[in-house]
Amino acid sequence: MDKYKYIIVPLFTLILCQILKFIIEGIKSKEFSIKRLFSGSGGMPSSHTSLSVSLLMIIALNEGVDNIYFAIMLVLSMIVAYDGMNVRLETGKQAKTINALVDAIFDKSEFEALKEELGHKPKEVLFGIILGVIVPIIYTYVIL
Repeated sequence: MDKYKYIIVPLFTLILCQILKFIIEGIKSKEFSIKRLFSGSGGMPSSHTSLSVSLLMIIALNEGVDNIYFAIMLVLSMIVAYDGMNVRLETGKQAKTINALVDAIFDKSEFEALKEELGHKPKEVLFGIILGVIVPIIYTYVIL
């Protein structure tokens, strides 16, 4: 099973992140929505960031930081984190504005509302990074 760690650890991290997101948002809203387990966009913590950082960390822990795989994942992880905090966050703000305009101008039944929760606040990305660091460390030093 150790030979599959580059797949298992990121997927486990992603699943754990989605479960945490489901619990955190359920407690906040006092309503648990099972479909939130399968919707990764937005919320605390960032599942996209935790997935990419966990692969970065499992590479660092097993291959070191002086190789092409680590360099590629470092760049990709930075892009994912930036995208979550900036591009997708702004897209979510635009969706909220468009939904409000559609509600004010048109008959709501003619248009499907755009998804508004797409991006992340910096703390949501930070917790995604933390989760992406912790899970591979536990896998490497505790489980193995």
